[in-house]
Amino acid sequence: MRILIAAAVAAMTLCLSSPAVFSQGVDMRSPTSGEFEIKKDFDSNEKPPRSGGLSGIKREPQVLSNGPLAPSAQDRANHASFLSRSNTGLIRLLSRRLAAYTRGDGAYYSFFHRSHKYDYGSDLGLDSTFESIYTRVPSYHELSVGFAGANFGMLGNLGETPLEALTIDDPRTAFMRGYQPPRRESEARSENRRFRQGVTLNDRTYQSRLPVQVGAVYLLRSINYNRSDVLVAFRVVRQDIDGSLIIAWKMLKKYPTPKLALNK
Repeated sequence: MRILIAAAVAAMTLCLSSPAVFSQGVDMRSPTSGEFEIKKDFDSNEKPPRSGGLSGIKREPQVLSNGPLAPSAQDRANHASFLSRSNTGLIRLLSRRLAAYTRGDGAYYSFFHRSHKYDYGSDLGLDSTFESIYTRVPSYHELSVGFAGANFGMLGNLGETPLEALTIDDPRTAFMRGYQPPRRESEARSENRRFRQGVTLNDRTYQSRLPVQVGAVYLLRSINYNRSDVLVAFRVVRQDIDGSLIIAWKMLKKYPTPKLALNK
């Protein structure tokens, strides 16, 4: 018996000490199959170094070419013409549950800072509902804006309309384009609640959360006090089997940094 136990311990020690066990990462997802796996090796562009301020942000490239947050090679090829234009990009957005398996913040994205890092004022997030804790295939997907403090925003679904032709002067951008963020904290929090419930104007609804519709173009206004204020148009290009989204986006307008006066 002692000999058997000693042999088992030796085998376990050899397995745990073998550098091959820890030195080799695996792709989180095949670019074609969408299969999800844990990955330990990451492209340096994917996880900007943490620092005490915004100066520590490392902007991602217009489109990542490798790592767990990279769109597939086919996605990149399909959008080569679109990406040749300024103020555009192509990203992968993970659901929050899947993002927990990586060392990055793949469930959120800042169009202003061009980063998946959550800490610096994210503009868009993806959340998914799973039928049980034992499955990796989500059943419901939701896009959201406004994640901390008095920060808030709104989303509008324009349906399957050409993203390339959408400009800041399009009449459908009028409400978001002309919206003036409140300056007092109490008013900002009130607007946050108002857009969570939904605001309907001219038969169009604006909410801080909307269901994912593959192929649809969305408008997004994201207001992060003392950081950024942007108006963005994006299309949900496709959805992988794990629920992650490939999103093509274009910046329509950057506004002056919104300031918030604390209530007295």
